[in-house]
Amino acid sequence: MDTLFVFDFDHTLASSPAKIVLKDSGSRFSQKEYDELRKNEPDLTDEDFDYSEFHDFSLTEPIYPIMERFVDSFRVPNSETYVLTARPDASGPEKYLKELLNIPNIQVVAINSPDFGHLEGSDASKKANWIENKLKEGFSTVKYWEDSLANAVKVKNLKKKHQNVNFEVFLVNLDNEKFEFSPLEESSKYKKFQNAVKKRHMGMKKRILKHGNQPPGDPFSVKPSYKRSKSAPPGFGGA
Repeated sequence: MDTLFVFDFDHTLASSPAKIVLKDSGSRFSQKEYDELRKNEPDLTDEDFDYSEFHDFSLTEPIYPIMERFVDSFRVPNSETYVLTARPDASGPEKYLKELLNIPNIQVVAINSPDFGHLEGSDASKKANWIENKLKEGFSTVKYWEDSLANAVKVKNLKKKHQNVNFEVFLVNLDNEKFEFSPLEESSKYKKFQNAVKKRHMGMKKRILKHGNQPPGDPFSVKPSYKRSKSAPPGFGGA
């Protein structure tokens, strides 16, 4: 196989007004708000929430710019296409897509289902780990569409371990009530993320190197740089 196409489902292939409800308070959360809540409140369990709205696809709308790429991917020779979702059950998205597109061989992978209990870490780590496992089948190119910056960056970072694989990661964004996508490196979200990483790195380096009781002088007469060093070239990054 040459190309592995992977698409996120919610807010990438389709958009839904469905909310997740916290049973005790009745508070309603979007998928992103829910993810943030679970991260900040680790004691909450699945039993604390009502997910029933997410099983109703009657108001789900396709996001056409990405859905077109999804359909086109099935026409590419020597390729495989998958939908990778953080939902705990793949059956709903799979049924929705098959009925909408009349494509019988759609494959949806639910990384939080019991079938993929071996995948560990955050949703971003689970998606990246699933893709990395698929690379063992010999894919030379990965094309990935995703609306979560954290998930997109995690997959993009697989390039550091797999220099011989071409990664094309596209970030989906809702802008002026229109869904658009762009290569990850060109997106404003990613540029802001990179700038934040640089500032955090410089601040940490200053805390480590700038302050100390020893007065300047030989052999420490050269002022250190607080900038990030460039990444090592392929083959020189260590084990």
